[in-house]
Amino acid sequence: MKKVIILFSMLLFLNGCENADTIEFNLQTKVGDNYEWIYEIEDESILIIESLESELENTLNGSYTDYNFEFSALKKGVTNITFNYIDENNDILHTMVYEIKVDALKNIKVIDKKGSYINKNLPIPEIDD
Repeated sequence: MKKVIILFSMLLFLNGCENADTIEFNLQTKVGDNYEWIYEIEDESILIIESLESELENTLNGSYTDYNFEFSALKKGVTNITFNYIDENNDILHTMVYEIKVDALKNIKVIDKKGSYINKNLPIPEIDD
């Protein structure tokens, strides 16, 4: 009986992790490059920016700025979030586009992602309750 309860609890937990009404992107820039990340939401009636924070981090490989973008679901639909890595002249070095689906319960899911990032692999966003 304990195995059934534990298994059910694990399934409930795993299912709960997939259903969330916020999504967070963590993007980095090297300090001294004079670049920053900006975003654009294709349809702001579906998703809205909840918070944007930047924090300086120091590591053995150098310093970088951590940009944390958090978006909240507003209603059902599909939209894109575009991130551009720009310099002081607004020239774009990298672009990433995430296609986001929000269901009727405001659960967020990444449908597709494309583009280029400074570390070659596109970051995987965190989806939170």
